Amino acid sequence: MNDTYGHINELLEDTSFPPIVLLDGKWGEGKTYYTENILIPELTKNNKNCVFFSLTGLSSISDFKDRLLSTCLLNEQLNSDQSVSINKVFSSLLTSFGSETVSNISSILSGATGLIKESLLSRIKNKYILIDDLDRVDDGKLCDLIIGECLQLVDSKNNLKFIFIVNNEKCKAGKHLKEKVFSGIVKLNRSISDSIKIAFVEYEWFETYKDQILKVIETKKMRNLRVLKRCSRRINSIYNLLKADTVFDEKNSMSEVINGVLLVSYYHYEEELNESQIKESAHYTLKIKDKKVVNKYLDLQNINYFLTDKFISYCIGGAIWNISLNDFGRLPKKACPIDSFIFKNNFDLNDTEFDNGLSILSNYIFEDKNVEFSKWFEAAYYYYILQERHFISDDKIILEDSFKGLFATKTFDYSELETRHHRLKINDTESFIYKNHENEKKKYYEKQKQTDNDHWLVKMSKSWSSVDKQVYEGFRSEEFFNKFTIEQLKECLKNWQNHDLALFSDFIDVRFKDEFNQKNLKSEIDILSQLYGIVEEMYETEPKGRRKGSLYTLVNVLKTIN
Repeated sequence: MNDTYGHINELLEDTSFPPIVLLDGKWGEGKTYYTENILIPELTKNNKNCVFFSLTGLSSISDFKDRLLSTCLLNEQLNSDQSVSINKVFSSLLTSFGSETVSNISSILSGATGLIKESLLSRIKNKYILIDDLDRVDDGKLCDLIIGECLQLVDSKNNLKFIFIVNNEKCKAGKHLKEKVFSGIVKLNRSISDSIKIAFVEYEWFETYKDQILKVIETKKMRNLRVLKRCSRRINSIYNLLKADTVFDEKNSMSEVINGVLLVSYYHYEEELNESQIKESAHYTLKIKDKKVVNKYLDLQNINYFLTDKFISYCIGGAIWNISLNDFGRLPKKACPIDSFIFKNNFDLNDTEFDNGLSILSNYIFEDKNVEFSKWFEAAYYYYILQERHFISDDKIILEDSFKGLFATKTFDYSELETRHHRLKINDTESFIYKNHENEKKKYYEKQKQTDNDHWLVKMSKSWSSVDKQVYEGFRSEEFFNKFTIEQLKECLKNWQNHDLALFSDFIDVRFKDEFNQKNLKSEIDILSQLYGIVEEMYETEPKGRRKGSLYTLVNVLKTIN
């Protein structure tokens, strides 16, 4: 960076060229940061009087002169002689046209503005004028006029020097004019390590994870300082969540977070993938038709288990601005040696650490009887991958045709199905282990569902009043009645008292007055239609009395939804 300053200063002091220099760098590379934090302080330290402004939003050469004047003169106190002179100009105009209308005076002032501006511009002396964002001026002719105006000003011998901070590739000024006017073009060749320090060094966790951050950024050649700063802020927000958490392993989790934030940001800001394209690219099922072509999204797919929709949205500034640890995919837990082993790169372990981790993993898979359901499948998958890649000997082998037999020897704790985060650290397209996990999980949930249905049926068969409130709160907009057969519902009706029938009528009436339920509970309406026929038959055969009246109310309610 000092070399950059030295080069700029040398060009400005070279009297064989106009003292106008172009500092060139791509968008987001840190030109403005360098200007504000290094270049201007260096110039000021060497007794240079600096002014700095941006051309963003500029529409005319008159706008440029206004911005230049407001920065150089009108923001500073003018000396008394200048003040008197300018006041005389305005006083003369107002005296001459004092009897005219306001619109006429405005018109004269507008016409005279150019003279006043030129007078003021000629008073600017002894300044280093730094102008940012010429590349954001869309009109090439206006760019040329601005550069030409600066050339005229330096010719006035007022000791003015200009530095344009520009993305030269995007600047629409004429090539020949730039070659004529600029004494030289200085490239802002900031190293990746400099950019990383600027973006990350203020955070307490940086030194711990510096090597990993550097590895990802160097691999992807991420130079955009704005993007890196966004990444560091998001990583820091997640770090604060992890620091306060009691469940997840901070260090191993931060490794996942850093990879996730940097890679998603790279593919969004550098490769210009939108949210849905990143999701698609990160999935294991993405196929590369030409086998000779390298899969450029392999790094995303390698952390698929971590990349939830909410996390991706958070990284690219989408709909999610606040995030919790529940919004992530799989994270390693504290004090869990298996999680610690499968989340670490085995190349980072020495032989003793690897052997100890493998021993714990092997015992959990093959020897331990009481195991956690998803954790056991993850452990088996990781062991299988190590085995496939020849990291371990084959004295204990996981084979597809014998896997179910091994599974059958275990007593599983299924509670972790509800607490383990969204995804498993398993490739879901290649592994028979994943398919077995999904099949067994489905069986477990079906069994639980049937158990729950049996629970509701037992209570409901005794009385509707015992379940009315719970069903309303738990299944307000979800299917409930199609969990049961029509015969089971018919038996319930036979057991219900008159007040049960009345409560049930009210429940159905309220439930299907809701337009959302009318559209989204169609399968439930089908079984209630069958129930309508049964209740109507019960009503017809029931002798007159309070029960017949209750059935009459229920018949009419059921009739309205059919």
